[in-house]
Amino acid sequence: MPAGVTIDKTDLTSVNNSLMAIKAGVPDAIRFATNNVLGTTKTAIKDEIQKKVTAKTTPINKTLTVKKMFVSDMSANITCKGEPLPLIAYKYTKTIKGTKVQVLQNSGGTELIKHSFVAEMRSGHKGIFWRAERRKGIGSKRFPIGKYANPVPPTGFRSSEMKTLGISTFQLPIHELWGPRIPDVMDDDDVMGPILENTSKNYDDRLKYHTDRLLDKARAA
Repeated sequence: MPAGVTIDKTDLTSVNNSLMAIKAGVPDAIRFATNNVLGTTKTAIKDEIQKKVTAKTTPINKTLTVKKMFVSDMSANITCKGEPLPLIAYKYTKTIKGTKVQVLQNSGGTELIKHSFVAEMRSGHKGIFWRAERRKGIGSKRFPIGKYANPVPPTGFRSSEMKTLGISTFQLPIHELWGPRIPDVMDDDDVMGPILENTSKNYDDRLKYHTDRLLDKARAA
């Protein structure tokens, strides 16, 4: 009797069902892998930014928005938007002569901004402020933060607060000092390079995991 292999209709139906299950499950595997990676990527972005600048975690996270992937919308992204952060969001120390500030992690230490001071405004906003002009020319009209300083007028202080801070009308206007925008820091090649590399590796790992689960489910069908 000749040897041979017989494939009947039942076998073909089983294979076809498995293939259909795999095809139907591909979007889910992609969606699960993508959404898994979004959270770790957001953390990686925060970590890389903090390797570059001394900004605190909370203000960084406020600039990051995560859009997850859904069955009805197979698109996802992480966007970074925001205005310059108040300088107080970076590393600082109050001194008698002014405020010592460090914006860049590898800047070699803090820099003193003479005659600057830390105060809370009537709106509840706390910041590092600097007097634009002082009597008899005392005080500097420049501060050693270079491109990272962007003074803008604050909303104002109560008269009682001005008295407490030792500010009189001839010393106004007062400016709040600001640091760099987080989106600009994130756009730096030194920051984006590791983020992209980390995201690519994590996505490949998670996609393989969900694909293997999909194949196991199809084999069991």
